[in-house]
Amino acid sequence: MPTVKATTEPVNRAVHEIQERIRTGQYVPGQRLIEPDLVNELGVKRGSVREALRILAGDGVITLVAQKGAHVRKLDSVELVEVIQLITGLLNLSIELALQRPLRKKVRDELNAIMVAMRRVAKVGAIDRFHMEAARYHQLLRESANNKLLLQMYDKLHTDLLLKQLRAGSVVTDWKKYLVHFEKLHEALLAGKVNVARRLVNAHGRELIDMTQREAGPGAW
Repeated sequence: MPTVKATTEPVNRAVHEIQERIRTGQYVPGQRLIEPDLVNELGVKRGSVREALRILAGDGVITLVAQKGAHVRKLDSVELVEVIQLITGLLNLSIELALQRPLRKKVRDELNAIMVAMRRVAKVGAIDRFHMEAARYHQLLRESANNKLLLQMYDKLHTDLLLKQLRAGSVVTDWKKYLVHFEKLHEALLAGKVNVARRLVNAHGRELIDMTQREAGPGAW
């Protein structure tokens, strides 16, 4: 058993580090990942890098092409729509499960705190921070669903990395519009109105799909 752990630990570290570098924008969609460079940057052996790339390719985070190596996955318009549909479905499930009983006071307080932060960053047009707070809000809803499989599925799909590409290049000219969406969703969630919350999520998902298909650039999720 210790031998297995010693063997997999560098691979897991390489997987995590590549994910983080994609998440932070150090590795961008379409960028080629060169094995010797990764060995030097990540401080692991070439075999560990290759295994990490194989794992991430299986998860859809990167693309492996024969004779061309590895590239950070770049979604086309069809795939972007599929990501939006997936996120919409997972968020609706999270809401339905989380609201089977009244939200705990701690959760309500945390959601309120995130909304305060979202109002603040929207006011100054800090798009990266707005996305970060929105992601925190959704993560808290997923955790409140109390379904381990849901969390595992979300993590396994690396949806946060795909969403980063969905948001890349988004141009938000009307922050009030996106803030109003979250305000209404927040109000419905605190009131336990599952159907209202799901209608809001579905409407926002359709709007994002329309924007993507118009090639006008997706808006803030």
